[in-house]
Amino acid sequence: MKHAIRQFADWLARPLRVEFDYQDGAGLHHGQCYVRTLFGNKRQVVRQLRRCGYRNIDIR
Repeated sequence: MKHAIRQFADWLARPLRVEFDYQDGAGLHHGQCYVRTLFGNKRQVVRQLRRCGYRNIDIR
């Protein structure tokens, strides 16, 4: 049972690669980062990144 619980927790906390575009004074840039969503979901990650000014957000 411990093994199953650990696998489930690892699956929930696996890092997701997020690619996005952002613009600053030097022009348009493309960036990427890894996020963990233990208690959230992809929609919440996209919403938070949009609030910070990022566009074209793609989560893999």
